[in-house]
Amino acid sequence: MKNNLNRALAYCSRNIRAKSEVTAKIKSWKLDSDEEISILNFLDLHNFFFSDEEYLDKYLENLSSTKGYSKIQIKIKLLKKNLPKNLIEQKVSQYFKENENAEIEKYVKRNLRKIKLKPREVVIKFLISKGFKYNLVLEEMKKLNL
Repeated sequence: MKNNLNRALAYCSRNIRAKSEVTAKIKSWKLDSDEEISILNFLDLHNFFFSDEEYLDKYLENLSSTKGYSKIQIKIKLLKKNLPKNLIEQKVSQYFKENENAEIEKYVKRNLRKIKLKPREVVIKFLISKGFKYNLVLEEMKKLNL
């Protein structure tokens, strides 16, 4: 058991993990149910992972601010992590409703050199495909005189 507990601790310490993610990983090790439960209880007791809601908040902040991922890209990444789909929809919508203007501005400024070389219609289609709303895209294009 100690070896598997150390494996679980190492897995949790490498990155921010959701409870569902840790549970799935431990189940993939095919341990007996008593050992699996005791490891999960230990990790839960010592706060080695976050609830799915806390995890989503931290993950959204990280992906959109540091890596500049769009709404659609973030949803795809989160769906691959087997988190509840309704919770993902709720958190992503809430996050982007609060931060959408800043997100599109950041995205456009980061890619400004590429954007200026392309026709306006192509840029608009591209930004919409990244998950930004049409009216926000037009607003941002006006701000930058594109």
